[in-house]
Amino acid sequence: MRSAGSTQTVSSYYPNLGYAPRKDAPVGDRRAVVLHHGHFVESMYKAMTYVLAALMAKPMPPMTAEGLETANGSWIDFGWSVLGVDGQVGTEVSLAERLLLTGGGAHAFQQHLSKLLAEWAQKTLPFPHSHSISQGIDMLSHGFIDSIVGGFSQLERYGYTEHLGLASQRGLRDYIAQVVKTQMEEELGPDGQPDHTTFIFGHTHKPFSDQIVVPGFKRPVSVYNTGGWVVDTSLLSTVEGASVVLMDEHYNTAALQIYQMPDGHEIQCAHVSSADPRPDAENPLVQALTKAVEATHPAWHEFRNTVITELDRKQEMYLTLGEQADEKYQPLRRAP
Repeated sequence: MRSAGSTQTVSSYYPNLGYAPRKDAPVGDRRAVVLHHGHFVESMYKAMTYVLAALMAKPMPPMTAEGLETANGSWIDFGWSVLGVDGQVGTEVSLAERLLLTGGGAHAFQQHLSKLLAEWAQKTLPFPHSHSISQGIDMLSHGFIDSIVGGFSQLERYGYTEHLGLASQRGLRDYIAQVVKTQMEEELGPDGQPDHTTFIFGHTHKPFSDQIVVPGFKRPVSVYNTGGWVVDTSLLSTVEGASVVLMDEHYNTAALQIYQMPDGHEIQCAHVSSADPRPDAENPLVQALTKAVEATHPAWHEFRNTVITELDRKQEMYLTLGEQADEKYQPLRRAP
């Protein structure tokens, strides 16, 4: 931006971005909206918090936004960025993911990944440098990877029949109850707490809108998941899809679901849903979006046909990748 002559600045927030209640909001309808990527809904992305506590023989620290990011930010970057660009390692991990996506095994990569994790932990995390600590890290890395290869295949993005598994439902509730609630109390103070909270995330590829009861909140929390623009399997009967979640200046919220996998039927056209506490008939955002979708029905119908074509290509791609990965995996399966 600066090279183009702009003097504007951009603010960055992680892992949460919160919109505090409006000062002009009526009593009883003071709303807050929290945006979160969604990583910390799943225990795998909080792994380093548990590992550090175990290695230091200390009790688990309080789950705060700052603490989670400090302990796990590098771990998430390691898992999703470093491995993907690390030359031959990136190639091997890409193969492992294809095998996971298509139902194959990835055990031949465990030793390699555990060694890589141990080396990374020694360099990145604040461990004392001693032989016993190194041995402990090696053992923990081996056990961690041994469990994580199976755990990786159980991540929410690879569960195709339900919007959130039981573990992630608990993780979502706990994250809001512990991390979000603590941050609200610290930043808004006792007099600034909202009457209603909306929590929007997009970690998985399975859009939904709902309300959940969360300890410490006056009312059920409205929850939206945006889903994603991709599918992760050759299967078509899944709950994957994508939504655009919107809010207006008064924090009314709604989701415009732009496509939904067929689930045994045909792909749905765009439609509007809301988990807002205000009934749809009284929600101006829901009404405006519904009218806009109806007014542009021909364009959405054309978009739906494009999605159908692209899903056919995606399905063929995954089937081809699966065949190629299985062929490459056979020598590794026989390796000592």
